[in-house]
Amino acid sequence: MNDWIVYLISVWIIGAYQYAIGEALFHEASHYNLFKTKKLNDYLEWVYAVPFFVDMFQYRKEHLDHHYKMNTKADHIVRDYEYQGLDNPNTNVFWIWFIKPFTRYAGFFYLRFSIKLNPLKSAIKFAIFWLPVITIFWYFDALHLLVLYWFVPFLTSYSIFFYWAEIAEHYSTSPAQDLILAF
Repeated sequence: MNDWIVYLISVWIIGAYQYAIGEALFHEASHYNLFKTKKLNDYLEWVYAVPFFVDMFQYRKEHLDHHYKMNTKADHIVRDYEYQGLDNPNTNVFWIWFIKPFTRYAGFFYLRFSIKLNPLKSAIKFAIFWLPVITIFWYFDALHLLVLYWFVPFLTSYSIFFYWAEIAEHYSTSPAQDLILAF
């Protein structure tokens, strides 16, 4: 029984680190702030974005649309809020914040985000990265470790943190507050 408790705590902590590291790095790279040389922000996506199924070109486009076209149909946050039902004044916010993410919905939400954001050519990048990693873990009979300590935290706690961040960034803020937050 104690092993499961330790594992669940580990999953939560690993996912928190995955989110903190991944989101911080690819967000900074989207603004070309991660490296002095602009090109390195793109070339090194293999280290900080691709492991999280993020293509920097696609992420940057959507993220900059969010900054420059805030609160319009081109802003993915507006579409996500509509998808979540957060544009409805009768929405049960307690359900959306505290119950829904733990029903595995957050993992689905992240996968939906990743698939929608990334075209087929991005999938090739992900395959080029993940096939050797999976093959190496399989060869050393450690595939279960990759699943338990990367993919489970990624699809659970990482996804929950991502889901919360997407909702928290601008929910119930006015357009004027959004403009201030964008800069």
